[in-house]
Amino acid sequence: EKNLVTAVSKDITVDGNSDDIVLWVKMTDQAGNSSEKSVSFSIDKVNPTISVTYGGAAGDPEFTNYYSDTRTATIVIKERNFNQDSANNMISNTLGNKGTLSSWKESRDDKNPDNTTFTATVTFDKDDRYNLTYQVSDRAGNSADSVTTPEFIIDKVNPEVSIAFDNGNGLNGYFANVRTATISVKDVNFDAGRVTISGINAQDYTLSNWTRRDNTYSALITFSKDGVFAFEASVRDKAGNQGNTARADKFTIDQTKPEITIEGVQDKAAYSGSILPVISFKDTNIDKNSVKLELIGANNGLIDLTDRYTVSEDGLTYTLKNIEKVKENDDLYTLRVTVKDLAGNTTVEEIKFAVNRFGSIYVLGDLLKGINDKYVRNAKGLKITEINVNKIKKGSVVITLSINGVPKTLVEGTDFTISSKESDAEWNEYVYELSDSLFGKDGSYIISISSEDEAGNKNNSDNEEKEASIKFGVDATAPIIAAINFEPNMFYAVNGMDFVISVKDNMLLDSFEVYVNGVKAECRQDGEMVTFYVAESNRRQDVKVIAKDKAGNETIENFEGILVAGNIFIRFAHNKAAIIITAVSLLLVFGGIGTIIGIRRARL
Repeated sequence: EKNLVTAVSKDITVDGNSDDIVLWVKMTDQAGNSSEKSVSFSIDKVNPTISVTYGGAAGDPEFTNYYSDTRTATIVIKERNFNQDSANNMISNTLGNKGTLSSWKESRDDKNPDNTTFTATVTFDKDDRYNLTYQVSDRAGNSADSVTTPEFIIDKVNPEVSIAFDNGNGLNGYFANVRTATISVKDVNFDAGRVTISGINAQDYTLSNWTRRDNTYSALITFSKDGVFAFEASVRDKAGNQGNTARADKFTIDQTKPEITIEGVQDKAAYSGSILPVISFKDTNIDKNSVKLELIGANNGLIDLTDRYTVSEDGLTYTLKNIEKVKENDDLYTLRVTVKDLAGNTTVEEIKFAVNRFGSIYVLGDLLKGINDKYVRNAKGLKITEINVNKIKKGSVVITLSINGVPKTLVEGTDFTISSKESDAEWNEYVYELSDSLFGKDGSYIISISSEDEAGNKNNSDNEEKEASIKFGVDATAPIIAAINFEPNMFYAVNGMDFVISVKDNMLLDSFEVYVNGVKAECRQDGEMVTFYVAESNRRQDVKVIAKDKAGNETIENFEGILVAGNIFIRFAHNKAAIIITAVSLLLVFGGIGTIIGIRRARL
C-alpha cells in the first residue's frame, strides 16, 4: 500500500493559435476504474487591426478639413475574436462630439479566421470640431495600434450678413459728408478673404480690419469720395457655406459746395449807368428750388425781386433786370445769393455795390439810425457815412447842427472828424463821427450835411430823395409832478373831492397814471393839469402818480395819509390832538367830582 499511486499531475503545453481547442483527458486506475474530462479554449496571438476611411461630403477646396455636410467614416476591424463592447467604445474625441456608430457587420473567413473582419460606420452630422482616435482590443486582450485621423470640422450653418449705416438716409439719399457702414457677419468659421463686396463704384471705399465679438465679425466700410454708390456684401465661410447677400440702396456722396458766379457787377464798385447782374450756378446735384436772391439797400431795405429777373431754360442762370433810374434807387446795395445742392451743401456769395446816379448816398450809423426821429436820454457815438461814385472835394463838407432851432456850423477836428476811403476802382466812402459833447444838453437836434463831388454834384442829406434827414431829441430830465390842491397827511372835511396835480416835462411827456389806494383812477387832463376824484373814506388814503416822457425817463410821486371825510366822528377818530385834549378834560372833570365828594364826607 505504501507504493500505491494515489494522485498524478502533469503539465500539458498547447501553443497553437486557434479557436475552439479541446483538451481531453482520460484516467484509468489499476482496478480498471476510469474517468475522463475535456475543456475547450481558444488561443489568439494576433493583434486586431483597424482601418478607417471617410466618405460623404467633400471638403472645401481651400480649407480641406472643413465640411459643409454630413461626413461618414467606415471602420474595418480585422479580428477573429471580435470584442463588441470594446469596439462600441473605440472612438474618443478630445474636442467634442464623437459621431453616431452603426451596428457591426461580420465577414467570416473560414479558411483563415484571423482574416475575419467586422465593419461599422460612424456618421458625423452635427456641427462640431472633430479630432478622433480609434482604439480597440479583442477578447484575448490583444490591442490594435490606435488610429488617429486628421482633424476636421463640420459646419452646415450659412453665414448671416447685415449692413448698418451710421447716418441714416441723409437728404433723400444725398449725403454732404463721409458715410460709414458696418458690415457684420455672424458665423463660427468666418474667413475675411471670402467676403465679396460689389456694386456701383464699390471699389471706391476703404475697408477696415475685421474685429470679432463672440461669433460675429465686423468691419467698417467708408465712402469718402464724391460719387454715386450702391453695394452688396456676401460671404462664404471656410466650409463653403454661402451666406445671404446684404444690399445697400443707391446713395450719393456730395461734399462739394455749389459754385456761384456773379457777373455784370463787381464787389465794392459804384455804378451810375445800367446795372444788369447775371448769376450762374454750377453743381452736379444742384437743388434749383433752393436758389435765393436777395437785394438789400442800406436805406431802402429788402427789395422785392418778384418779376425782376429772368431764368435760363436749364435754371442755372439768373439775369436781374436793370435797377430803374430814379432818385430813390440811389443806394448802397448788397446782393446776396444762396444755393444748396441735394446733399445740403450751401454756398452763399455776397457782393456790395453802389448805385449813384443822383449824387451821394448817406448811410446812418447803427446808433444814429436807432435814435433818429426819437427822444433819448443821451446821444453818443453818432456816425454818418457818405458814399459817392466820385470823390468829394476837399473842404466842401459842411455839417450844420441845429439845437432847439438855432443852427451852428460844426468845426472839423473839434466837433467832428472825417475818415475817408477813396479809390478809383471802388466807391468812395467818408465817415463823419460827431463829438459826444455836442449833445450833452437837453434839446431838439437836427443834423444836416452838404458836400460837392468832383463831378460838380451838390449833395445834401436833407434832400427828400436821400431819406437821410436826421432829427432827434435829448432828454435826460425826468417829468415833474406837483400836487396843486392837496398835501400828504392832511384832513379834508368833505364827502369827496377832485384832486388836481401838475404833470409836465421839459421835452415831451409820453404817459402818466394815477393810483388811489393801488387802484388806477380815471383822470381828466387840461394841458399840464390832471384832475381825479377821491371819495370819502373812514381810512386814510394814498395817492401814487407815475409819469414817463418820450425819452423813457420816469418819475414816481407818493402822497400818503390823506383823510377825506365829511363825518365829524371820522375826523375826530383820526385827530390825535383832539383825542388827547378830550381825554385830559375828562380826567380833570372826574377828578374834581371825586375831590368834592371827599370833602363832604370829611365834614360829616
